[in-house]
Amino acid sequence: MRKMFRIAFLQCQMVKELPHMNMPLFVEDILKLGCSFECICASRAKLEDLIEDLKPKRFDLIALDYTFPILFIKELKAIFPKASFVTGGNGFLDTFLKSKIDFAVIGAGRQSFLELVKALKSKRDLSKIPNLFFKTGINNKTVIDYSGINQQFDLRRELFPYQPFLKWRYVGFTRRDEIVDPPPIVAEFGCSYRLRKLNPQYDHLRLALPRRYTFSRKAKKRIRELFEERMGGCSFCTCPGKNVFLPVKETVDCLIEQASFLQKNYGFKSFVIGSENPFRFLKPLISRLIQENVKLKMLAIRSRVDWVNQNENLLIDVLKAAKKHDFKISLQQLGFESLLQSDLDVYNKGYKIEQNHKVVELIRKLKGIYPRNFQDGGHGFIGINPWITSDELKKYAESAVNMQELFDSFDFGNGLILYDSCLPIYQKLKKEGLLVEHKSDLDSWRFKDKNIVRFINDFHNKLGDRNRGTQY
Repeated sequence: MRKMFRIAFLQCQMVKELPHMNMPLFVEDILKLGCSFECICASRAKLEDLIEDLKPKRFDLIALDYTFPILFIKELKAIFPKASFVTGGNGFLDTFLKSKIDFAVIGAGRQSFLELVKALKSKRDLSKIPNLFFKTGINNKTVIDYSGINQQFDLRRELFPYQPFLKWRYVGFTRRDEIVDPPPIVAEFGCSYRLRKLNPQYDHLRLALPRRYTFSRKAKKRIRELFEERMGGCSFCTCPGKNVFLPVKETVDCLIEQASFLQKNYGFKSFVIGSENPFRFLKPLISRLIQENVKLKMLAIRSRVDWVNQNENLLIDVLKAAKKHDFKISLQQLGFESLLQSDLDVYNKGYKIEQNHKVVELIRKLKGIYPRNFQDGGHGFIGINPWITSDELKKYAESAVNMQELFDSFDFGNGLILYDSCLPIYQKLKKEGLLVEHKSDLDSWRFKDKNIVRFINDFHNKLGDRNRGTQY
């Protein structure tokens, strides 16, 4: 009797949370193909527990998110040498290149993943699958290849039919660990700020492909296209090049359908809106949620600092509705990034540092006016850049201490992770000789000024023990 095609969906988490939504949407698709599955969220701090959990099992395809360490992927590949491995998402490229992962799907990739499963099951040609990178052997060399078929993302095609499977097993976490964050409801792909051109310090930047890999003509072309797509927006961001969204009414319909399903099937009353610019549809969405009796405890929104400042009045109107109907608005993941203008310029944030201070005062104001209905949900913070000078670092330390008194949820230091060699900031580091390349890990960087580390140690002493352990 022929064995059922078996798939493992694996996600890596720093803290226990719901799985990211892409893979849960694949489960119903593969069930219709007659496949069996296992879905596991693994603690990054206890990946050895995941290895032990998987050892006695059999899989034909293992799907991993790109946040797994490359050395772990190598170990997993040794345990399952006959299984195919696939990754995807936005920052997939370097994890795919440096590991023994066989396939990589660009972006959301629901249709591409389904076509890949069909091809592997029936041993069909892979070259017709859209948005697919794969490795092939030519003359005893591994070649990075691409199908050559670029398919634009369609929000409805990627999300619907909407039947996410969220009953995943958790490995490596303790019984005390609880899932706190609510599920996302997706309003768009990408970010409209991606249209913003990079500032002049990135002029004349060209993509340099890694020399230690061999690329087909199609793969080279697609990787160059990915780089060109990222020559706009924030210089460190791996979001897709094109912002994909629907008109306001259709966006609201799409979000209502997701929220209603998640509430009916899983009992959720809180949701995170998956959009960088929720202000264009936030008021009509809340009206529809109330009108259709979707029970609401909390609605989380994220955006950019300057966009929040521009929409202060709209945010206040939304909080009035939240107060009237007894639910919370949580403002999350604002990209503060740093306390220095030079950092914001390197990261191409496109606004003055005063915007950061302004939004902090706005947050404090809203907390005071709407203590029961406004929540500050934690935000993005990168910290110092590789080109920082000693004088700038001194200013940073002074600003950090002052900001810490105002708003103590920041984590100061360096948080710049180079997920992808297609990032403009990665190529800038490479061009200027500041890139540190690693064979079995994501690449890192060094400071242009070699004396900066000494200043950093003094900086940590000023801020106290709360920042110890930050890596540079």
